[in-house]
Amino acid sequence: MAAAQQELIVRGEQVERVFINFKDNKYVVNRQYQRKLIWTIEEKQSFIDSIIQGFPIPIILLAEPVGRQDGTLEIIDGMQRMNAITSFIGNDFSVDGGYFDLNTFATTKDLLDRQVIEQKTPILDRDRCLAIASYPVPLSIYEAAHRESVEEVFRRINSGGRQLSRQELRAAGATGAFAECVRKISARVRGDTSNSDLLLLSEMRKISITNRELDYGISADSVFWVSNGILTKDQLRQSRDEEMVADLVAYMVSDEPVASRTELFDDYYGATFPMTANSTARFDAIDQAIRKRSPELVDLDYQRVQDVLILLLGQAKTTFTGLIFPNGNGGNPVPRYFQAVFLALHELVVKKGMVVSNSTGLIARLLDCGKISKFKTAGDGARRIVARRSTL
Repeated sequence: MAAAQQELIVRGEQVERVFINFKDNKYVVNRQYQRKLIWTIEEKQSFIDSIIQGFPIPIILLAEPVGRQDGTLEIIDGMQRMNAITSFIGNDFSVDGGYFDLNTFATTKDLLDRQVIEQKTPILDRDRCLAIASYPVPLSIYEAAHRESVEEVFRRINSGGRQLSRQELRAAGATGAFAECVRKISARVRGDTSNSDLLLLSEMRKISITNRELDYGISADSVFWVSNGILTKDQLRQSRDEEMVADLVAYMVSDEPVASRTELFDDYYGATFPMTANSTARFDAIDQAIRKRSPELVDLDYQRVQDVLILLLGQAKTTFTGLIFPNGNGGNPVPRYFQAVFLALHELVVKKGMVVSNSTGLIARLLDCGKISKFKTAGDGARRIVARRSTL
């Protein structure tokens, strides 16, 4: 039987109306499949310039999910563009050296008069501000949309891999125990946890990774992965951190060591298409392994090992890269070295119930272990320094 036809409305809505809806909290983002705000200041400026020039822009796809009673619309595709529009109108950044004139339309003038928004200078000339305010933003609204349909539309739009990284695609809408556990751990390590998966577009800035000249959210330089030289800022923006956490968690919960291969990650997330018998078996196995340990305990296990590492680095007064490569490594990220050390500590701290009894000695053993010959024995050195304590 053919699927029931769902209503699709396409219309052009002026930037002024888009901003009014934004201030009225009409646009929401679902973190189960949407990535963070990642556009650079240059990308935002280029997009706004396209609007000023009157160039056509890609259609923004919104959904009105079944059962949603508050009139909000969920952004399926176009979150970066919607944020660029609303944040420029709100004077978060300038274009061609000028900020949007808040006296251009009634809503922004009211916000200016009530001192909700501050007018920054220099001000962009009035003709260009009027051109922006009246620009018809192409919107497609998917009415009476079921959750599964929204997630499938999101995947299909981005399936070419040009807009989203592979990890972002495989994580989109994945709700298995493994995917949820990895997402929760990753968000905590980055520092972008939220109380709900459904957030207002205006709230996304608070939990997104910032770059230069964009004063909001979480500084990429302060995130654990970047500050310790484990990943680059660009890798963080492309969710490589979440892929690495997935790799660690899979190893942590499996009875036997598992390989680190892209196709296995796809299986763990149920993102292989079409799913084969082997793919389904891997998905079920990793899902059951998480449930056997329990997602809460896996999360706690990861946190315990992370805490040990953070305490060691604090005592050593250096970063992870600085510890294993004290003489430098050319500024290259070191994800594999981190995984090796993390998993060695996991075996000792979690699986064998040990605690660090001689942190100075452990630091000494890890120091300069980036050298291949010495790195191979780092786990043995750690075993000799970590002692069993009966209180665990």
